[in-house]
Amino acid sequence: MKKKHYIALFHPVGEEVKTRIDFDSEIEETLVYELLKLEGYSIYQFILQDYQYVMSFDELSELGVRFKLFKKERKTWFGLSKKIEQELLIYPKDGFFYPYQYGSYFYLFSREEIKESDFIKWMEEQFPNRWVDFDDTLAGLNSKTIKLLHQSDYILVTNHDYQKEFGVVGSKEVCATLTAKLRQEAFESFETEEYLQNKE
Repeated sequence: MKKKHYIALFHPVGEEVKTRIDFDSEIEETLVYELLKLEGYSIYQFILQDYQYVMSFDELSELGVRFKLFKKERKTWFGLSKKIEQELLIYPKDGFFYPYQYGSYFYLFSREEIKESDFIKWMEEQFPNRWVDFDDTLAGLNSKTIKLLHQSDYILVTNHDYQKEFGVVGSKEVCATLTAKLRQEAFESFETEEYLQNKE
């Protein structure tokens, strides 16, 4: 199997220093994300508008996947008309990852049971412009201003169209634990680099 080059950016909350980790591996992206799930945590997955086309809601239900559909009205270009957009929150289920082919995955890792109303309110406050907040540089994951839903939570967001590139935001302790987990895997070409939050 062909090796993939992974890029991970760790953004400790309230810290100016980020850590970038590069490594090569043959394993699938979802296995890397599963590796970054700490003991006692569950994964809540948020699916953005337009990324829901691979699997129908009926198929999700047949698989026993618990989810909540959020609908909201948005103005189209120039505000001439309106359309209804749908976003999806998938509740934790072991070994399941939504199989769409591209776009930005958004995972919230939490030790708490999260109510859908609390989750969507938090998303609207922290990520009001989804497409901008989850951009190719993961710049929307601004660890200097973000407020997590719970202090022990952490977030993983993948780069649009490149699931091998992802950013993580969490406490300094959580980020240190996750980087140590990656290091222990002894991936090939493993390199780390630290730099300031505002580095271009």
